[in-house]
Amino acid sequence: MDNTQKIILGVAVVTLVIAIIIYFRSQGEEGVQVKLSPPPPPPPQRPPSTPITDGGGDRDGDGGTDAKVLVLFFAPWCGHCKAMGPAWNEFVQNFDGYNGVKLLKINGQENQQLMQIHQISGFPVVKFCPRGLRSSEGVMYDGDRSVQSLAQFLQQYA
Repeated sequence: MDNTQKIILGVAVVTLVIAIIIYFRSQGEEGVQVKLSPPPPPPPQRPPSTPITDGGGDRDGDGGTDAKVLVLFFAPWCGHCKAMGPAWNEFVQNFDGYNGVKLLKINGQENQQLMQIHQISGFPVVKFCPRGLRSSEGVMYDGDRSVQSLAQFLQQYA
């Protein structure tokens, strides 16, 4: 860079500094006020995960002490459980309360005691429990994961 370029660059810098000073002085005695928008509200907190999900009929979520229940044992990470979800939801909408049978969905990871009672070792598992959820008595479902097949099983055992 030769001397002429240095002088031009120096004059440009001085001009820029003068322009900045004039701008700030023109803003009045209070100076430049930066307006910050308030932070966005925090996302709504989800209620803690409910280990036993009411299938639509039982408000206590345990099927009662001796109520007939058809229960889906699932795990949130299980791909087969996720794939079965839409069919189970449709099944619950159409058949919850059929012949007095309550339909429940239980997170097996959060209900190890029930997993032991019902001898469940994998997911998903559907089981009909004629004496309620706390009894180990019942019939394991081994059909396909369709609404029609679940309905046939329910009609057979309810």
